[in-house]
Amino acid sequence: MFIFSISAYNRAMRNSLFETFIAIVGGVIFAFAVACLASPVGLVTGGVSGVGIVLKELTGGKLPIFVTSLVLNIPLFIICTVQRGVRFIAKSLVAFLTLTVALSVFENMPPPIDFEGDLVMSTLSYGILSGVGLGLVLRVGATSGGTDMLAAIIKRKKPSTPISALIAIIDAVIILLGTFVFGVRLSLYSIVALFISAKVIDLTLSGLGVAKTVFIISDECEEIAQRISTELERGVTGIDAVGMYTGKKRKMLFAVVSSREVATLRKIVGECDGRAFVTVSNAKQVLGEGFDQIFVSRDSFS
Repeated sequence: MFIFSISAYNRAMRNSLFETFIAIVGGVIFAFAVACLASPVGLVTGGVSGVGIVLKELTGGKLPIFVTSLVLNIPLFIICTVQRGVRFIAKSLVAFLTLTVALSVFENMPPPIDFEGDLVMSTLSYGILSGVGLGLVLRVGATSGGTDMLAAIIKRKKPSTPISALIAIIDAVIILLGTFVFGVRLSLYSIVALFISAKVIDLTLSGLGVAKTVFIISDECEEIAQRISTELERGVTGIDAVGMYTGKKRKMLFAVVSSREVATLRKIVGECDGRAFVTVSNAKQVLGEGFDQIFVSRDSFS
């Protein structure tokens, strides 16, 4: 029992260190996107970083984004710590400090990527990189502060309000603020950048691979299930079903396969029972053996 406890402790420590590393990487990527892609062209991208971009423009570059991020996030972290405890925000604090330091570095160096004012390329690049960075941070149950943390604080007071709605409202207000500084044109590009970022965050959290869920109704379920298990090495679940028109009882098979395995599965079903009824649909995320590992973070801001 003692040895098992030590093993579990070591595994937990490794997971914690890995999560911290991912949070740091995500913070650096997001800082690069803000300082080197959004700020130079005036993309007000919502969140504290968006406020920082606006204030930097209003002060003629005298107020760095990292200073605004630091000043605005400190009270948010204090409130969140009081609400939920130090352990809850530990990884978020790492991500926030990484973001602050990285912003200060990137703001004081020549941009390694210069799109020469090309708003389309800047918008696409920011959307992709910020989505990857924030997605990595969120994947380990952390946040870089700003909009996410403010929304979490408000949700604590109004638990019935979806946190996604709160984030959208806060970002909309910040983009509206940016409209008065940078104009409508750049604000529209900012909205596009946020949309791209949100989609990339989803991909980062759920993975790029699209699995397929399959339901099969057939009189040859035993043979079909056996071949799926041996040829595709996928698990199959048999579900008792009743045809409501005929009243006939039969088995319905449920399986999850990868996209590239669908053709083989169709071949198997066709060879076993040409009259089988099959439905195939996309599964946004599949966790478990044969697919992504089940990731359970100890903390969550939602």
